[in-house]
Amino acid sequence: MLAARPRRRGTIAAAFAQKLEQRAATPAAAEATASAACVVTCTRHEERDVGAVPCILSSSLRGVFSKNALLRVSSKKQPELRFFARVQSDRFQDNVRGISILRTIAEAANLSDREVELDEVSEEAAALKRVEMVIFDRYLSKRDLWHLHLTMMQDLGDVIYSPFNQNFKNHIPRSAVVEMIGAENGKAVISGRVRSHTEVVFRTGSANFVVLVQLSSELFEFGLSGRPYWELLLDSLGQLIDKSLRVDGAASSGGHYIRIVLFSRLHESAAASTYSDRDGNTITDRYEVFWEGSAKAMPPTQQILASLRRLCMDLHEGKTPFSGLYTRSSGWRGISGVDLVEASQGNLLECLNLVLDHFDQHHMDRSLVITGQIVVVLTAGNGLIRPKTRKLYKLTEI
Repeated sequence: MLAARPRRRGTIAAAFAQKLEQRAATPAAAEATASAACVVTCTRHEERDVGAVPCILSSSLRGVFSKNALLRVSSKKQPELRFFARVQSDRFQDNVRGISILRTIAEAANLSDREVELDEVSEEAAALKRVEMVIFDRYLSKRDLWHLHLTMMQDLGDVIYSPFNQNFKNHIPRSAVVEMIGAENGKAVISGRVRSHTEVVFRTGSANFVVLVQLSSELFEFGLSGRPYWELLLDSLGQLIDKSLRVDGAASSGGHYIRIVLFSRLHESAAASTYSDRDGNTITDRYEVFWEGSAKAMPPTQQILASLRRLCMDLHEGKTPFSGLYTRSSGWRGISGVDLVEASQGNLLECLNLVLDHFDQHHMDRSLVITGQIVVVLTAGNGLIRPKTRKLYKLTEI
């Protein structure tokens, strides 16, 4: 199985933000990190009441801490808790006593104290070593990712919360933090801020996925486990669907846009008796879009596998398939497993080029809720490819 994983890092943005940090490291900024602490009441608020605001401070604390100061929320029940909040002018409200934390974030941090201590700490205290974030429901170009990475570090950097799905909501409507590692202890943390040396990884929860399934003669041979290879291939496809195509957190969106394509090549003797073009030339290659749509609308995994299992059994027995999801076209009628060539002599490169030609036109009629293009190949072959011409191999560049 060959898979491409969408991962992009804004190294240029990190270098640019590092210069901003150096300019901000003035004596005045150093004085801002002077020790300031107070014990305040800690309450919880709901998103439906005040909106998607992680932390709200009482207006009485406006003059206690300096502007844009970084606060550490200390808990007596959890002395090792690394929970931070940023002092911002729009985060003060008169109807709040002490500090109010969004309930979902407080529950994820197991923060149940009624009183907490707010300490003004240095920026390095909340520095992160690594952040991995999944982005949903939004098309982001390389330029957009660059600006998003830069926004994470501008103005001393806003605090990111791992159980919060609206970090940087001005740039992305919904996101999810998969992993967040603190720079101080190298362990998973609940909150922190991105620095110029932080490893930032963006993944997409709404990509254009093309899954290529190759039908070849090896599928009907038996492996060391005593099972035919088509059963092992279906097991791999089921794991791919459950663990990669159905993304956690994408329940309120369409998720990935998926195309499952079946492709194969026939022996010329078998193809001559089944199909030919208008000029009488034998057609040996077969392609079929087995299923297409968003991950949210995808049928249950077992239903998809059952249809493919029926197709493989019919090909193995030399029957004409007439039932299941694959009856939308007649591309497999009159074909048996012995008519298929080996995977090394198949049309893998031709199929990849068809997909890449489609990806090259992604800017036309672009979907504004999809970011990233991924190709996954499932085959029973050993990875050896014998194209008809060397020109085709150079054109594909794999």
